[in-house]
Amino acid sequence: MNHIAISAESVADVDSTVIYLQDRGVTTLFETPRHRPEFAQDPAATYYQVMFESPDRILFEVVYTGPK
Repeated sequence: MNHIAISAESVADVDSTVIYLQDRGVTTLFETPRHRPEFAQDPAATYYQVMFESPDRILFEVVYTGPK
């Protein structure tokens, strides 16, 4: 297993996760949050993610996939 992904309902939900993590001193990884067009299903869609590690080093991703 590489990581655990959690689906978000919107870009705003991903951004809220980032604020939650920042308020608790959790570092985001891999230059996230960011859009990843190479993972989007088509040009009208987006793949927007934040990635972080838990204290026991489990990698998590919160991701919105859907219309831009």
